[in-house]
Amino acid sequence: MEEAVRDHHCKRCDRWLTRGELKVVALGLEEGLLCPACGGFTRHHPSEARRELAPMVMEAWRYPVSTDGAIALVALAAGLWVVSYIPLAGSVLGLGILSGYLFAVVRHTMKGHDGLPPPGDFLGFTDLLVPALRFVLVVVLPAVPALAVRALAGEDRSAGVQLLEFVLALAAVAWVPAGVAVASQGEGVLDGLNPLQALSLIVRLKKDYGLVVAVLAGIGCAGMLVYLLSRASVALAPLRVPVVPEVLSMALGLWAPVVMARIVGIMLRERKVELGLE
Repeated sequence: MEEAVRDHHCKRCDRWLTRGELKVVALGLEEGLLCPACGGFTRHHPSEARRELAPMVMEAWRYPVSTDGAIALVALAAGLWVVSYIPLAGSVLGLGILSGYLFAVVRHTMKGHDGLPPPGDFLGFTDLLVPALRFVLVVVLPAVPALAVRALAGEDRSAGVQLLEFVLALAAVAWVPAGVAVASQGEGVLDGLNPLQALSLIVRLKKDYGLVVAVLAGIGCAGMLVYLLSRASVALAPLRVPVVPEVLSMALGLWAPVVMARIVGIMLRERKVELGLE
């Protein structure tokens, strides 16, 4: 009986086909399966390679508190709280610690691990500056067109200008997950700025990428609300020892970024065939 599952993939034209749709050619004692559209060789992939993303990304919210995740978040928050008191360089170092860890979460998840990654080795300030710069470039540069329109428009707040700003801001938000996914695979400062790689990821994933962007937007809004509530609780906390509520507030603020990094890693892990990451 013909297999109905589309579990044969042609990398040349990026098509998924059933066994019955393929052309069979003799290769000595073996058979070669060719794509009928482009003639490229195909490979069989188990059906679980096409698992639905929705259930996995929707379950990612609990990732930071799985196993010893809560302890790891508090430890990371404590480290960020300490470096925040370093004059001048504290913010940059804190961003380096956070962005480096988020990139590690993406890679760790992509490799199939379920727990939080262990902290990386610190060999010098370059280990903090490089991920910080890479993260800033990936997150800030997509917003430049929208900010430029805002600056050039000046006092002009017509409907056309506001619509253009909204479209550019929406495009920037949609671009960031692809940029983070590309940047997490490299080590250099500019590794996340290849627009062709990010655009290729978006085009290949299509609806799956749209799902990821929508979920990330929701997680980001929820995370902002959680952080604001935690900061308000710090101001009202009766404790006279400020480090306890401060560190706990930072740990709650880390929930959303870690979950978002986890979701990007799930996207790369579950769609590695389409993205050529095998």
